[in-house]
Amino acid sequence: MEVDYAFPLPETIHTDPARLRQVLTNLMGNAVKFTERGSVCIAVRHARETDRSARVRFAISDTGIGIPADRIGELFEPFMQVDGASTRRYGGTGLGLPISKRLAKALGGDVEVSSQLGIGSTFTLTIDAGPLEGVRMLESPQVPATAKEQLPDTEHEVLLHGRVLLAEDVPDNYVVLRQILRMMNLELEVAEDGRAACAMAERSKAEGRPFDLILMDIQMPKMNGYEATRWLRQHGWRGPTVALTAHALADDREKCLAAGCDDYIAKPITAKRLRGVLTRYLGQSAAAGGSPSGAPRPAHDSPGLLDGGILDPANVAALVDAFRGELPARAERIKEAFQQHNRDLLIELAHQLKGSAGVHGLDNLAEIARALSDRLQAGHEWKELRAAVSELVALCGQAAAGQPDTPHG
Repeated sequence: MEVDYAFPLPETIHTDPARLRQVLTNLMGNAVKFTERGSVCIAVRHARETDRSARVRFAISDTGIGIPADRIGELFEPFMQVDGASTRRYGGTGLGLPISKRLAKALGGDVEVSSQLGIGSTFTLTIDAGPLEGVRMLESPQVPATAKEQLPDTEHEVLLHGRVLLAEDVPDNYVVLRQILRMMNLELEVAEDGRAACAMAERSKAEGRPFDLILMDIQMPKMNGYEATRWLRQHGWRGPTVALTAHALADDREKCLAAGCDDYIAKPITAKRLRGVLTRYLGQSAAAGGSPSGAPRPAHDSPGLLDGGILDPANVAALVDAFRGELPARAERIKEAFQQHNRDLLIELAHQLKGSAGVHGLDNLAEIARALSDRLQAGHEWKELRAAVSELVALCGQAAAGQPDTPHG
């Protein structure tokens, strides 16, 4: 494995570290898997566009089997394999690259590929590095010091206060969020679909104790988050509503705002994003005697909601162990629903697994469950879904055994 830095490079960039790590892991994993002889190299380049805009490129090159020119266009189609013989030899269902491309677009970039059959391939990940004004540029590699969570200055500590309505249909998600919000001294009530959320919000207003914040999941049964938010706005609800969406593409924020949401959080939710939103709408500055806070406290991001230091480590371990312990049973239900050709049940199981896996830090498992759910709802034939179901079941087994949830292709 070789690393080639083209200096100067920015010391820091503004991006989502969890998603960036996931894309690089998928691309590097593929490069290593398909390279039996030779080497794998990752080259890092920086291109400043303006003082407030820059891009970083990661080019992962290998000397592996290569890809036929007429099949490159199929690489980023979910569940597609360019070579059946390679699939049998190396395994996988072709989910890693579609996931990587989708996440790259969420990071403001893309994944591109060039390849020669029998010589090797280069996958180039480009991301938006954010504003670099004032960022120090490095001229040589540096070994980073151990990252430590920035502790709040007690003089400016942000206190949270209020009642929160969580509209969320996945039990694992609201169990985790309930514990976290209660640790932050917030009152929480849960609605399991959009209709229930509307009814509970209206009732709280009639009782003279309206919710101070609504966290609205977008994909719910009976009435989705867009529809529920529109209904609430049409009926005079003026309180802040924040969308929880599994989609992180550029136009998704606009859709949420157009529906009447004040803000949105892309799943998988991280501790930093959750703290930021709660502070923005429910924060009171201790030093200012309870005046609303402006921006969220600076903090390092974390790869998952449970890794943000909010809950006691023993509690986190218990939640994760319990979730992993349930995965074999979930996998069996998924297999049974597929064998019975029960599309509605399989959509429900994939949807629930997508949300649960993301909360527990299993991002690849969440993305594959999402891809399966999307294809089921699009009406794909059962024979086209077999590989996806097999991959999802296999990843459930890996996660249950404590192994990384890395896609096999």
